[in-house]
Amino acid sequence: QTTFYFENNVPQNLTIYDTNGEIVRQYNDINNQKLIFDASNLPSGIYFYSIDGTVSNENKLIVY
Repeated sequence: QTTFYFENNVPQNLTIYDTNGEIVRQYNDINNQKLIFDASNLPSGIYFYSIDGTVSNENKLIVY
């Protein structure tokens, strides 16, 4: 599992993609400061995530 921390209590969106660009999970309007992403039911591999919000945007890599 991976824990995402958000700096501000403003609505943000978190999208997780596989290496083919397919959306694996999507969380919209996250208002809390922490979200725990459980990937135990996903195959091991490389994933990417994108956080889009009103304050900033972030794109990173996750390896499971």
